[in-house]
Amino acid sequence: MTIAERVQEVERRIAASAERAGRAPADITLIAVVSAITFPRLGAVPAPAGTSQVSILIPARNEAAVIGQTVRRLLAQTYPQIELLVLDDNSTDETVACAHAE
Repeated sequence: MTIAERVQEVERRIAASAERAGRAPADITLIAVVSAITFPRLGAVPAPAGTSQVSILIPARNEAAVIGQTVRRLLAQTYPQIELLVLDDNSTDETVACAHAE
């Protein structure tokens, strides 16, 4: 899906939400923008001693162009106990080889 298609999908969803709520789409858009700006974000928190293992599952199908960089970046995380699982869904490109290369 292209960015333009994604924008159109978001606009369609906003219009549908506005119709269900009995409001104008601009009202819903304004609420979404204000929420995105003002909603509190969680800050980085160092992992305490004795942290649990985190498993990361990457479902991949024909992702040879990006899977190597994805695996590299996930393995570069500072969390001490990461298990990285790549699930190949019958790729017809070099996804498996690119994932193993990392």
